[in-house]
Amino acid sequence: MTQPQPDSGQPTPEPEPPAGGGLRARLGGIGLSLLGYVLALVVALTELRSSDSGYTVLAYAVTATAVTVVLLVLGVALVIPQRTRAFGTGVLIGAAIGVLCGGGICFGVLATI
Repeated sequence: MTQPQPDSGQPTPEPEPPAGGGLRARLGGIGLSLLGYVLALVVALTELRSSDSGYTVLAYAVTATAVTVVLLVLGVALVIPQRTRAFGTGVLIGAAIGVLCGGGICFGVLATI
């Protein structure tokens, strides 16, 4: 058994926070994710403007699904390294927010049709 080291009188250094961590990185990841969903909505609305067919909800569903897959892969890839972990966490949180809000929009629109 090892014996405890005697106190040398010097203060122990505080551990430094991990690089790239923090609220800004998480908010940036959330913002990037939500920007992807806004772009999916713009693509769907462009489809509505270019044709009078009722495929707007389908276009939004397809583009939002593609955005979700890309964000999940990107978020998992960014969570692995310590340096980009906070940003990757924000991307995954934003993807979850987008799925919940986007799913609600789709169900709401489909209920009125």
